[in-house]
Amino acid sequence: MGGLLQSIRKYRGRIIVAAVIVAIPVLALAWWLGSPLFINKTVDEEFPYSVGAVVPEGMTRAQVDQTMETMASMEEVVSEAMPEAAPRDADEVVASLMETMTPEMMGAVLEGMSPEMLAEVAETMAETVPGMTPEMMAEAVESMTPEMMTAVMQTMTPEMMAQMATMMPEMMAPAGPVAVKQGMFRDADSFHKGEGSATLYTLPDGSNVLRLEDFRVTNGPDLRVILASHPDPMSRGNVHSGEYVELGKLKGNIGNQNYTLPEGLSPDVYNSVIIYCKPFQVLFSVAPLSEG
Repeated sequence: MGGLLQSIRKYRGRIIVAAVIVAIPVLALAWWLGSPLFINKTVDEEFPYSVGAVVPEGMTRAQVDQTMETMASMEEVVSEAMPEAAPRDADEVVASLMETMTPEMMGAVLEGMSPEMLAEVAETMAETVPGMTPEMMAEAVESMTPEMMTAVMQTMTPEMMAQMATMMPEMMAPAGPVAVKQGMFRDADSFHKGEGSATLYTLPDGSNVLRLEDFRVTNGPDLRVILASHPDPMSRGNVHSGEYVELGKLKGNIGNQNYTLPEGLSPDVYNSVIIYCKPFQVLFSVAPLSEG
């Protein structure tokens, strides 16, 4: 026993060093395992912008995320006025009226004419009937049925129809744009946000236009404006499951702007407007449409 104590005293320094060497990793392991129980570590990272994105060939997801994050910090403001249809001359208006005029429509026109206007029409028509006075024609006009009036107008020369059209300003005056469908933009997710209104209008000349007002959306690479038949798409799969048409590149991520629908495209088929990132196939914002 005495020899053991002497050995311990003799090598005490070495024993202490060895004990310390053993104790350090043991204590480190104990700290690593036990410290989370009483130490808080706060982390606040944003979810990647590339969530749900398709990664194109030749790019990594990190590159996609970096590209989208960079674009999101940029703003492009556009401010366009409501489009107006070009005015048409009398011949054009009358020709259009005669192509679409029905007896019921002619009856409505006759009912809406003032006595003075009826007298002017009668005077003009009397010029085409030998021996007919304005007074006689006025009586005839008042007693004409819509079918009779339509038949008379169809026998008139273009010059005569143009002259009559100038007497009917309410027929010449184009109606204002008519809202067909409208809706409000919503966020596609917590990172791709949008707000403002989307309205499909039919203009007096028969063309259709999509107008975005008080509009703002998270910016992104190559954003496109799409009309889709799906009423409220949540994913690209929803968009592709029905009919859709691209109206063009988004002009700006902020401001009022117009997009003309292709000729012959009926607004009735489409039920939502989508702001869509074409290269990464991500929805940025959606406006479900309903009839105005």
